[in-house]
Amino acid sequence: MIMAILAGKKVIVVGDRDGVPGPAIAECAKSAGADVVFVTTECFVWTAAGSMDLQNQARIKELAEELGGENIVVLLGAAEPDSASITAE
Repeated sequence: MIMAILAGKKVIVVGDRDGVPGPAIAECAKSAGADVVFVTTECFVWTAAGSMDLQNQARIKELAEELGGENIVVLLGAAEPDSASITAE
């Protein structure tokens, strides 16, 4: 099922140091046929208010504008639902 969802999609991977690292998620996505366009692993515990690195935020925004938000799948490596929610915001 996952393979059908990711096949041919542009994928952004945001891993979590305390969850699943970005490169591990990216390899899984690639094996499912995804075109991984950006990979990062964040450490949300030590950043201000759990925010993402500003350069990574800017790059993700650029990709969304360039490729169109409807053409991108974002995979999160958060260890907990609350972390995933904060990351998604």
